[in-house]
Amino acid sequence: MSQADIQRSIDAKAAQGGGVCRINLLGDIVLTTTLVIKEHVSLQCTGKHKLLAAQGLDIALALQANAEVKGLQLHKQGVSFSQGDLQGFSGTGISIQGHDTTIDECFLTGFNIAIRGDGYGRCNIYRNRIDALNGVWLTNSYDITRIVDNHCWPFVTMQWAGVHDQSPPVSANRPGVAYKLDGVNDWTMLRGNFSYAYAIGYEVIDGSDVTFIQCGADGSQGTSNNTGFYIHGASRITNLTSCQCAGNHVGFWVDTPGGVVQGTGNSTWGLSGATLNRVAGNTSLLQILSR
Repeated sequence: MSQADIQRSIDAKAAQGGGVCRINLLGDIVLTTTLVIKEHVSLQCTGKHKLLAAQGLDIALALQANAEVKGLQLHKQGVSFSQGDLQGFSGTGISIQGHDTTIDECFLTGFNIAIRGDGYGRCNIYRNRIDALNGVWLTNSYDITRIVDNHCWPFVTMQWAGVHDQSPPVSANRPGVAYKLDGVNDWTMLRGNFSYAYAIGYEVIDGSDVTFIQCGADGSQGTSNNTGFYIHGASRITNLTSCQCAGNHVGFWVDTPGGVVQGTGNSTWGLSGATLNRVAGNTSLLQILSR
């Protein structure tokens, strides 16, 4: 099976008005051009093998409106598991190019950005494992986008011979943002997500009524200026319920003039700096237990 075979199968389903395209990968397949998941088509992959995005390929997969990918292992070619640095991390794994897309139970590794969407609403991003310099980045995603039970973690470089979690190497750290929402992300909800060793776990810029429920941000001991939750810009109302932050420098950073950050049952521990760094914005209704 080749990339052309997969694309032909997707195109055939699209010509029928949509449907499920099931692919059993019997070996790794290198993508040399963008694989397009067309409208109303669900690409579902089985088997232990991967789709490899060639070095130099900017976008590995593109999802059109109402398209879905499920069970996919997508990896950047040339990036080796257990390597000691971030060499080769590049490009975008999945580009959202339409409304009502779904990315479910995928393993996305070795990219600059794992999932990127700009201007598309009702995204469904469920149960993915991600190791990229930046995890999920959505711009102006309107109408009840849901980001649920995803895990951003240094899978590629986490093979630490003789090293434990209290003394991770520099290669554990990711310089970007695990979950980033910029522009009006109206009614976007993040629930049960986790990030480890990112410079910023969760970032909201200019958001509108964004909600976090039971999201966690764990910081690597190898960084000194990381932040768990960073809410800033013209963000209006941000809700945080039962969110946790540990091992970062700052737990919750709020700089949103005229905005409100509120919530209950949040907690921090093991921080090297402030539990709450409020530059601007109303945080009087934000409950945080620090220990």
